Amino acid sequence: GSYITTTGFLNMHEQSLAMRVTRGRSDVKSFFYGGYEDAERRILIFVPEGYADTLEAALEMINPLSVLHIKVAPGGKLTHRDYLGSVLSLGLDRMVIGDILVHDKGADMIVNAEIVDFLLSEFHSAGHTNLQITASEIEELEVPEQRVKALRDTLSSPRLDNVVSAAFHISRSEAVRAIKGGIVFVNHEEITKV
Repeated sequence: GSYITTTGFLNMHEQSLAMRVTRGRSDVKSFFYGGYEDAERRILIFVPEGYADTLEAALEMINPLSVLHIKVAPGGKLTHRDYLGSVLSLGLDRMVIGDILVHDKGADMIVNAEIVDFLLSEFHSAGHTNLQITASEIEELEVPEQRVKALRDTLSSPRLDNVVSAAFHISRSEAVRAIKGGIVFVNHEEITKV
């Protein structure tokens, strides 16, 4: 029989490739989901025809993600790299870990729901700092305010290399290298043409 299935967490390059493969398919619906609207790392949920027409309907049938609430002792200051390195040192694959939202008192880590019990029993410290960890449903995630910078500029043409050059204050040749190098994304889709 048919059933809803998911991938692991995909980085933006992998999401871009998946978009190209799934675009135009009528036999299976697919939805990207990272736990919150602007998530960078997202899973891809495949829903057979007739099961659910929206992401929300699919999420009522499955509960693929959870959130770990990580508290650091007062005065402790850890980075994204500290949290990620400590979790990966437990032998986990990066595909089971979504975004890590670092804040003043610790971090919230979006994870595959199937590994929550393992993390609660094995993940106790990061960067020589002891952690207090609790888990909750993804709906209880408090997303920090996104830092967005709006830029206005006059461009000689609307080509992507011009936009990247102006936005990041780099030369056009550096912008072209970045675009062709696969590190420029527009709406989660990797763009390699200037």
